[in-house]
Amino acid sequence: RGPDGLWTNNPGFESACTLEAFLSDSEARTATWTRCLMFPSATPNRGHMALRAFQCSGRLARIVTQNVDGLHRAAGHTEEEIVEVHGSLANVQCLYCFTKHSTRRLVSELGTPTGMAEAYQP
Repeated sequence: RGPDGLWTNNPGFESACTLEAFLSDSEARTATWTRCLMFPSATPNRGHMALRAFQCSGRLARIVTQNVDGLHRAAGHTEEEIVEVHGSLANVQCLYCFTKHSTRRLVSELGTPTGMAEAYQP
């Protein structure tokens, strides 16, 4: 969003993040899954832990976040305490039957970003 933002530095990234691109292009799906798999190694930082301390002390009722990395949950907040505006990478939803599945389970079953991208056949 800024001069050093992801979409500024990678002009094609915005269009690659659309559902249409995801559905029609296996390379876009591979890139999406590659980005999704970067997050499991992330850990909550002092800011996440400070928000958790505020919540535990009764000074914070809910967290509204645009982050999709799941770090608020990893810091100890429950699903009920977090409003994830853009969802979370912790779960994925089937485009056919709309059931939700754990991303980790999907990764363990399909293996690589390429395997995950190839699992969807339009």
